[in-house]
Amino acid sequence: MDWLEKINLAPWKYRNILKENCGPIERLSVKIPEHCQDGSATNCDANTTKYPEDWLDANSTKYYEAYAYLKPELRPKTPILHQIYGNPDGTGTAVQKNIACYKAISEALERWAFYSISCGEHAKTYGFDQDPTTTGMAAFPGLSKGRAQTIAADEAIERWALVSFWENKIPVLQLQENSSGIKLLTPWTQTNTVILWEKNLDPEFYFYGFATEKTLALAISKARVELFRNQRALSKFFRKHKNTILQRTDEKRLIYFAQKNGHKHFLERTQIAAHIKTIPILPQTLINTEVLGPWSQYTTVWRCLFKTQSEKYLLNETNYFLF
Repeated sequence: MDWLEKINLAPWKYRNILKENCGPIERLSVKIPEHCQDGSATNCDANTTKYPEDWLDANSTKYYEAYAYLKPELRPKTPILHQIYGNPDGTGTAVQKNIACYKAISEALERWAFYSISCGEHAKTYGFDQDPTTTGMAAFPGLSKGRAQTIAADEAIERWALVSFWENKIPVLQLQENSSGIKLLTPWTQTNTVILWEKNLDPEFYFYGFATEKTLALAISKARVELFRNQRALSKFFRKHKNTILQRTDEKRLIYFAQKNGHKHFLERTQIAAHIKTIPILPQTLINTEVLGPWSQYTTVWRCLFKTQSEKYLLNETNYFLF
């Protein structure tokens, strides 16, 4: 039942989540970042496109971003650090402060599961021998396990769709005339996957957001959260750290597609996809199971993984649109 799946027990399950209560979270911080109304981000190109739903809440005047950090002993000993996004283990964005915190904690618990299992003896059980990333992972502290499974499936569909789009395997539709957004047409007819992009003017760069949800309006709204989060991170990078040598492939890709040549490369792929007529059949499901461990006392962690059209996305290629 849908209503049962959506019941969130975070207020109860996360009540002792912090270290001082013997929980796994070292610290939790919250801030109110710069807000962008109706898609008109500061210094953005003058694009007045209206989408079916505002990116967070049409009536909101502020929103919260929360950051959760695991205890040091639960994190990798030698991680490849983010130099653009920072290094919290979990982030969450919402109009309500408590919901943002719950989202950040859930993502941190998901990362705890990933850190513990992806390189361990049970890695193959959960598909990390085939995809050693967090693709298709999700955590949700629900009354049932269904919501975590649904979120994980949406994450896996999104990644499958992005790879298929970049490999010229699926068609796309422009969201609206003259809009900077496309819908990726996948064999999952009950979900919607979108890519949005905008141009920042000062400094000049391009930024993107993508998401998968049950309705088109929700997918666009969720993608816009990612869109403007990327704008803030890239703006800071280009203003203060543009000569930094990046270590992570995902951040190198983000910078490549933020620049003119990368954006041109992206638009060329969208033009090819616009002329594709055939939608592939549903891919093989490789993994669809709960990821069990000490985090299970707080939340349900789930992993879903589909066989992709290519494994090139796992290589260290900078010019691959997956970040």
